[in-house]
Amino acid sequence: AAKNNFLILEDRKLADIGNTVTLQYELLHWADLVTVHTVAGPGAVMAIRNVLKSAGSLEKRGCLLIAEMSSDKNLISPQYVKATVEMAQEFSDCVVGLICQEGNDKPSSFLCVTPGVRMDTDSDNSLQTYSNPDRVMREKGTDLLVVGRGILQG
Repeated sequence: AAKNNFLILEDRKLADIGNTVTLQYELLHWADLVTVHTVAGPGAVMAIRNVLKSAGSLEKRGCLLIAEMSSDKNLISPQYVKATVEMAQEFSDCVVGLICQEGNDKPSSFLCVTPGVRMDTDSDNSLQTYSNPDRVMREKGTDLLVVGRGILQG
């Protein structure tokens, strides 16, 4: 990754109290970025920031906060999204972006990373919903696409 200037994203979806996130994150020293749910409040992001500061790598590594999901019938509310964006702003020294379905209404200082993207936009039997890449990039203001199964099953 270093040779080709790639970033490694560990889609771990950390979501716990600060101490547990610290213990988990210390094992992920090889990852440039990790994904973090904000359901437990700011403790998880504070823990990541503290680990990065202690290691002297705050400028080199960080996290993406999960503001929205591509699964149908998820429990994320507009208030949750708003609180997650506010948390990203509060911890902007270690948060580089948001996992979101809609980038146009997010601060431009953060990357908008959209999962659930593929050409075939039908849902699957796991309630995963998909968006067309052209629509996501042009209409929804996304910066980066996550195209997992769309490639693997394409």
